[in-house]
Amino acid sequence: VGDRTQHQTASNQGTVILRNNATIENAHCARKTGLAGTEWLTSGGIVQCTGSTFKNNRRAVEFYSYADTLASGSIGDNKSWFKDCTFTLDNNNLFLSQGMQFLNHVTLWDVKGVSFEGCTFENSTTGNIPDRKHGIYALGAGFKVNTLCNTLDGCNCYGAADTSLFAGFSTAVEVGNDGCPYSVTIDEAKFENNGTGISIQACDYATVTRCTFDLSTNPVNTRNTLGLRLDNSAGFHVEGNTFQVAANAPSSDRWGVYVLGSVKQNNSLYRNGFENLTRGVFVTDTNGLGRTGLCFSCNTFTNCAYGIYVSPNGSIATMQGNLSKGADNSFTGIQTRSLNNLGQTQVNYYHSSNSSFILHNPTGVLTESNLATLNPCNPTICDQGGNVTPVTNFAGLDGTGNAVPGISSGEASDGTGVSHTPYMQDDDSNEALQAAIDNYYAAVRRIMADSVESLPDLLAWHTAAGALASPYALTEIFAAMDNSTGVSHTPQSQADAFSVGASHTPQISQLEMDNYADFRALAASLRPSANNPAVNWPAATPAQVAELQRIAEANTGRSSVMAKGVLCFFFDICYGEEIDGTLRAGTYSGKGGKTAQWTYWPEHTNVGIPCYSQPFSLLEDTLIGTLSYNKSDFAIRTASGQNANILILDDSTGMYYYDTIFQIPRMLYDYSAEEGGQFTVYPIMGDTNHQILVTVDSIGYETLDNQILKSFYIHTYSFSSQEPDYIWSFDVLNMEFKAKYIEHIGSTCFLLPQKVSPIHYSDVFYRSLCSFDCESVHYQPIDSIDCNEPYDFIIYDVPGA
Repeated sequence: VGDRTQHQTASNQGTVILRNNATIENAHCARKTGLAGTEWLTSGGIVQCTGSTFKNNRRAVEFYSYADTLASGSIGDNKSWFKDCTFTLDNNNLFLSQGMQFLNHVTLWDVKGVSFEGCTFENSTTGNIPDRKHGIYALGAGFKVNTLCNTLDGCNCYGAADTSLFAGFSTAVEVGNDGCPYSVTIDEAKFENNGTGISIQACDYATVTRCTFDLSTNPVNTRNTLGLRLDNSAGFHVEGNTFQVAANAPSSDRWGVYVLGSVKQNNSLYRNGFENLTRGVFVTDTNGLGRTGLCFSCNTFTNCAYGIYVSPNGSIATMQGNLSKGADNSFTGIQTRSLNNLGQTQVNYYHSSNSSFILHNPTGVLTESNLATLNPCNPTICDQGGNVTPVTNFAGLDGTGNAVPGISSGEASDGTGVSHTPYMQDDDSNEALQAAIDNYYAAVRRIMADSVESLPDLLAWHTAAGALASPYALTEIFAAMDNSTGVSHTPQSQADAFSVGASHTPQISQLEMDNYADFRALAASLRPSANNPAVNWPAATPAQVAELQRIAEANTGRSSVMAKGVLCFFFDICYGEEIDGTLRAGTYSGKGGKTAQWTYWPEHTNVGIPCYSQPFSLLEDTLIGTLSYNKSDFAIRTASGQNANILILDDSTGMYYYDTIFQIPRMLYDYSAEEGGQFTVYPIMGDTNHQILVTVDSIGYETLDNQILKSFYIHTYSFSSQEPDYIWSFDVLNMEFKAKYIEHIGSTCFLLPQKVSPIHYSDVFYRSLCSFDCESVHYQPIDSIDCNEPYDFIIYDVPGA
């Protein structure tokens, strides 16, 4: 128990010290910094643990909002830390058998600098558990995950070391943001057997370095596997990481890094290794504006089907390297394409003459040059430590585009930051511009990672950076200073600061500006005051929660991502944001009591809207070998002409039915197929005379209920030794025998292949859909439907909702 009005010292705050193999197990919450019901007022407690174990607790540690505000608006690191500790969950826990859900090992809200050194986080429970939660789940919090090292030289460990490990989670580390400018640093950690290793959402200036992501296995069979997700975040430092899949791992869709919505900031992925992946890096949404934007350099791609994959609605910086320094990414081994730029923006790719730097079979609007000077690819990880004097070391650009060594003074006489350094993007300034941005980002990360973070220094840097800064930076610094020092900036001034920042970024729409202003206004209305010191997100009224939901569902950009983070963290209203085929599919569950809203899609009147497949039950039906099959809601024809209910298996590799006559699985859809690939479908159980050869013409991506799913455009060839007058196909819509199928959904008009006459066909396969945006999507096999009455058959739903 602490006192949030006092500095964090042992004399002011309750303190717990665990050491010498101390163990806490079978608790609802092993350590909580605050009294239940008065957490906001009683936060600030100190937890210091060495060589201790947290075992089979629903939650191991819960940190509630607390800032140790020092003089001049600086904020000190939290005094809590964990060294060589184990956070573990297994089948011997007491709560799962009572129908209660695991609540994450560690949750952090609005605290700065809690450190985890050489700790193990694991969820080793077995069985079909759709949500395996997190090792660390943070909202608006800064924390550090590092190696525990006996002999540290700068940032390199030369003595005995204990590396942090995360294993067995849906998402091992998830970071959201409600506007707090705190630093997240994850260095030299290992991630294995997770659905997603690290997910960073709406959180700028994060550092992920020297981590190993083993993506060979995944404990959640309804999801594909992802190493690092960077969602609406900028200024990140991602260097020296390894994303790998064992050569003998089962075939599956595995991505190394997924980046979306970083807008125009010059972010980079630098000196990382990618091996045996379906996609080394997948990029979607706006991540570039002209020469500024997401850049790739000195990365190594080995046996990756696609090295860098830019989706049709994605963009990156048009300048990847330049003549004076090549991008010099290495592409070796088996690969379909090194760079697949499906976006509409021109990419100019420069590299030196080394043969491994040559792009293999690149596609899209791009040019390639091998005339660049060799990039030395020097590591920068150990250059990030220490403090930087605010603004005076900033290497900006003057109005002519020429590099200048620095700004002699970035502060007014009263100590406030006033300098602003404009820049111009001409043909000669690209490298100087990149150096300026790198210097600015590095300085901001150093200040944020300092044990005493100076908000005035951050304000000075963001002001000086001008258009180079994140458009959200100034208003979030203002909000943090309001929270730490009292009222110093009105909500209107915060909104004005965002408008200034957004004016530098054309991709930020007026809708996003308005939505973000609404989020900031809601946060300001919940800010504690002398009259109501206990008010904050947990005390939001139903009307305020509804406003959060409106902001979240506007889907305008970062503001929506932030609102979704708050809703999930505090109110268990969790929107499925996954890219990897999870069955949550953009819906939400939990508290909130939202009224169901239905949308009616009359498929037969608008061929522009794809009709989705017949459904099958998602409940586990039977175990065959090591594979769990689900019983279908419809029948498949057998070789003897009988109808038989079938068993369906849908996982990250594809969709199969179990042929009970041949006693083998038969493929219906192949999610791991590449462009130009082929596979065979047997539409009759127990028969090999009827076959459909499916050819993948191209692969795209589309959003269904906020979930990005792979779309396969195919054509089919039917061959039969018994029925030459009929054609087996996945599509009858236009009688061209071309179709689209979507992972985890099925083909455009029906799940199973159908036998049709080439002369006559019926529209019996057309379906009408209703989208129930709370829990499921339903279909009705007739043309008229009352969408207020959900049909019994479910295409997909939310487990446990």
